[in-house]
Amino acid sequence: MAKEYDQNRTAELESFGISILRFKNEEVLNNLSKVKSEILNKLAQLQRERAENSSLINDKSM
Repeated sequence: MAKEYDQNRTAELESFGISILRFKNEEVLNNLSKVKSEILNKLAQLQRERAENSSLINDKSM
């Protein structure tokens, strides 16, 4: 039941353009550098996608 609730909540948040990253407590407590790295990688990916989308919009308006 909890897994289904999480999946539904994730789908709803993603429908608003919100990205979800999940980490187990053990990961945060025992490997924080990996967690931070994954967060930074996701942010960089989102920035690249945003820049690509922005340039596509600008190209279409010309």
